[in-house]
Amino acid sequence: MLIKKADGNHAGMVVDLFEQINRQLNTKIRLHIEDPWGDVQEKAKNREIDGLAFGGRDPSREALYNPTDLLIPTYNLVFARSQNDYHLKRFSDLKGMRIGYKRGASPIRSMLENLPSAILKPYDSHESMTQALLSKEIDVIVAWISYDYWRMDKLQGTIDKIYFIDEYPIEMVSYIRKDWPCIR
Repeated sequence: MLIKKADGNHAGMVVDLFEQINRQLNTKIRLHIEDPWGDVQEKAKNREIDGLAFGGRDPSREALYNPTDLLIPTYNLVFARSQNDYHLKRFSDLKGMRIGYKRGASPIRSMLENLPSAILKPYDSHESMTQALLSKEIDVIVAWISYDYWRMDKLQGTIDKIYFIDEYPIEMVSYIRKDWPCIR
């Protein structure tokens, strides 16, 4: 979705998408790529920026923003310690577990809140979430693919049980503040 190249510039689907939008609409939309996701959402709420370039469709966001049509579907993954072997085929199989997720990932939180007796624990960073899993404070992590990229880059095999559950696709959209004119 987004790649930071060795020269510090960014490439990837999000950059390509907004370059095309700028060309077609003759606009100068700027992406806040370096900001953490939680900060970007807070800036959007405070009208410091005009929308969210790429995020999962979430009813709580639609109070502030107009979503675009579906850009792509994607999925969350479940990550566990190497020594754990769970039999996870559906998200309901997580009932009663202690589940870590990234604070600000409201589509994940919304989905997990429907699990009976699950204990949900939000974390501010991949590092703190991973430490909680490795120290057995939580049983699993539910996260989007960006965690997997971070995991592959930073960890050496301590979290290698990854479960793909495809029952809740995430509709990835862009969001524009509701006070901006809508283009149809």
